[in-house]
Order: sequence, then structure tokens, then C-alpha cells
Amino acid sequence: MEVKVLSGQTLWDVAVATKGSWQSGIDMARSAGVSMTDLPKSGTLLPVPANTYDRALERYAQAHRLEPATATAHKAGVHTRIFTSAFSEVFS
Repeated sequence: MEVKVLSGQTLWDVAVATKGSWQSGIDMARSAGVSMTDLPKSGTLLPVPANTYDRALERYAQAHRLEPATATAHKAGVHTRIFTSAFSEVFS
């Protein structure tokens, strides 16, 4: 299985979105022959690893269709794309 990289996503973002865990990004990087710190181009297909590091987080990420994109600069200076519109920069 493969996943398409969205605009502004890092390997960590893709790993969290697909497997619920940044550790999966290491597996993705190894499989793709790239560095974990490389910024993949939008539209790149990356292999989704078979390993699951945290089943509950994987299910949560898939159920809530997380699409973190922390490489994207936001005007407010906070990377909030991972959250829904219900969240603001100030948490109470």
C-alpha cells in the first residue's frame, strides 16, 4: 500500500496520518531510500509500513482523517492544520 504526500507534509506528518505514529516515518524513509529529514514533494507516493507501533493511535488517525502538514508556515505562526476548526491557538 502507498500513500500520497500532501502539500506541506513531512515524513513524520505522513506517518502520523497513516499509522498514528511518527516511528512509522523511519520505516517509510528506509523503504523509500530517503532521509527522515527530507521534505517529500507534494504528490510523491510513499510506502505504508506494515508495522504498527500504537494500534489505538493508528485507528484514531484513520477515523479522524488526520492530515498534519507541519512544513507549512501559517500566518499565526502555529502549525494547527492537524486540528479541526474547533481548536484555536489558545487552549483552555
